[in-house]
Amino acid sequence: MKKAFVIFVVVSLAYLSGWAQQSATNVVKPERPVRIGLKVGLPNLVGLNVEYVTPWLGGRLAPTIDLTIIPHRMEETVDSTGATKSFNLTITYWEAGLNYYFSKLGQGWYGNVSYGRLSMFVDALDFYDAVQPTNEWVGKIDATINFLNFKVGGKLGKTIYFRPELGFALASLQNGFNYTTIDLNGNTEVVTEEASGLLSLIPIINIGLGVAF
Repeated sequence: MKKAFVIFVVVSLAYLSGWAQQSATNVVKPERPVRIGLKVGLPNLVGLNVEYVTPWLGGRLAPTIDLTIIPHRMEETVDSTGATKSFNLTITYWEAGLNYYFSKLGQGWYGNVSYGRLSMFVDALDFYDAVQPTNEWVGKIDATINFLNFKVGGKLGKTIYFRPELGFALASLQNGFNYTTIDLNGNTEVVTEEASGLLSLIPIINIGLGVAF
């Protein structure tokens, strides 16, 4: 997936360079080029979306970025003494790509190609300290999934807009799963379960709402 990302960036830059030279005389200033909104769906879950419509290609080319950070803490009482166990879960997702508007200047329907990365981290060491493990336990788990996304979407509305998106992604697990174990003496060890290279096709569906200015 890393090679695919590098190829995607190089080809995109070369393609845009050629387009920019051909359209040097076709530069316009789009209306309300900055868009900031909230997107809900897969694989981004729920997060911030920022888009900027450039003057390139007659105002049809727009870099876009998505960012999601979801921290979650779960607690449960262990016994009658009031001792608690806790799990800390953190999910992060970022995505960077390009929107190309098919007709109007930064308005209406567009195609998107982008690269995304989803990271998941679970910290349960506090839980195992609380319940006094009798053998070796997994205390931390982290995994990263890379996405190459292909979408069709729309920016519907001017100042206040609605943004639906549909498509698919090529998803690949990076470097397997990393487990941090803890034993009775408090010693920790990092174990990696090799599973990198697993490739799957997943659907993309997003709904967004934002403000343009």
